[in-house]
Amino acid sequence: MKQLNILFILLTIFISLNPTVMFSYPFNPSPTIGPDGTIYVASRNRGGVYAISGISNNSLANTDWPKFRHDIKNTGNAASINDLKNFSGLTLRPTILWAFNTPDQTEFYSSPALAQIDGEWLLFIGGVDGYFYAIKATDGTQKWRKRSIFDPASIPYEPEDVFYASPSVNQNVPTPHVYCGGESGELYAYLTTPGINWDWRYPDSSYDGLTYNVIHSSVAVSGNRLYVGMNCSYGNDYRLYAIQDIGYTCAVAWSYHTGIAIISSPAVDASGNIFFGDDSGYVTCLNSSGALIWRRRISTGVYRIISSPAVSSNALYAGTDGFLFALNRSTGTQIWKYPSTGTGLEGIFSSPVIGADGAVYFGCDDGELYSLTPTGLLKPGFPIILSDYVITSTPAIALDGTVIVYTREDSVFGISPTGTVLWSISLQSIPGIEETRSLMQEARGLEVYPNPAKTYFAVRSTLNAQGSILRMYDVSGKVVKEVRCKKQETRVSLDGIKYGVYFVQFGNETLTKKLVITK
Repeated sequence: MKQLNILFILLTIFISLNPTVMFSYPFNPSPTIGPDGTIYVASRNRGGVYAISGISNNSLANTDWPKFRHDIKNTGNAASINDLKNFSGLTLRPTILWAFNTPDQTEFYSSPALAQIDGEWLLFIGGVDGYFYAIKATDGTQKWRKRSIFDPASIPYEPEDVFYASPSVNQNVPTPHVYCGGESGELYAYLTTPGINWDWRYPDSSYDGLTYNVIHSSVAVSGNRLYVGMNCSYGNDYRLYAIQDIGYTCAVAWSYHTGIAIISSPAVDASGNIFFGDDSGYVTCLNSSGALIWRRRISTGVYRIISSPAVSSNALYAGTDGFLFALNRSTGTQIWKYPSTGTGLEGIFSSPVIGADGAVYFGCDDGELYSLTPTGLLKPGFPIILSDYVITSTPAIALDGTVIVYTREDSVFGISPTGTVLWSISLQSIPGIEETRSLMQEARGLEVYPNPAKTYFAVRSTLNAQGSILRMYDVSGKVVKEVRCKKQETRVSLDGIKYGVYFVQFGNETLTKKLVITK
């Protein structure tokens, strides 16, 4: 027993001197949501990136999801208050639209970013194989890929050259870039459309001269200014960096030294103030010039702040050892704190996201999803048990208010704002890649037109359609029309059908198309 006590004391001292050793790589991918409601999520276990059929009751919108948690405020929310008021929650079983994988089935800890580049929707994501990928959002085929070290002929692959950080897309500069930090300690900027050689990296060291930083923080983008934190493996480069993208290269505007690792991804408010957490349990607020506004410690236990803060209209939300804190944005003073388990014994690695009604959603080490009101009260219907493991993935909020959650078991859930589990799908139980691509080919053989429609729509299929049942669902999952097909092309009247968004299902549950009916 005495030996065990001595071992425990030595371990405690080691952890206190090396805080970055604890909870190594506590990252799980977080969902990304497209403008049509399609959900994109990577798999940490199975490998690959998957597109799940849309569940939004909104019409198409030209909305990117350019970074981890959607925007520089880290709200994780693509919805508006009007969307939430009209929430109905589609209960149709979601389906896999496509699956992308690498030859060696690379794991992805990174969360994909989505942007429309030259009229084409692309997903960007980094893998643990040392490659950074651009994937076509329409069918899951690879657009391009690049190495994390620019000269693979002279610099062999090493374990450091992997991506755990999530990418951020910036189209507000003359040469649009997507940024992502690597385990090599470099911040990479790749042109979204490869052409001229205007990729760059910072600090642009030779392999032997790396500073041994590790970048787990996702980049916050404000114009051509980038904010990113360093998780230093050696040395003392524990800094938040402000970097200017000047096209073919970059320049450091300023840096703020914390003396401790920064894994948390920064958030930026409308005034340009930057908020981030660090491994010592402090939340820091800087102005756009890098001057300290306030610094407050919210973690007093063994948990460091991995959760990234979120900015609302009047508060800052951040999670740590079992408590979610609401802080005054101007002063850092505590507004309230909520214990996730009632005791505050569980860690919160999942980052909070903010609903259109101001509600805050976050996952916890107890495997549950929580939702609080802006005043810090638990919402009815919550918490919800979703996982037998810790939930470190950050939720995403769809256009209709549905909360999307990925769990360590490779399951994806759709939760209503009132705490109802609308649907779930397991990435472990889906068909293999080749079978999934076969289903994709079948889906491409189903055409619904005109779309949007007014008085009628028609379905044309290259499959054997005779005798198949065509069902039309509204967004609540109710069947509003059912037709038996008699030939390859079937025309369906819309008499008595109200305008809105519907889903047309043909033959079986794997073939579904979205249909918009206008006045």
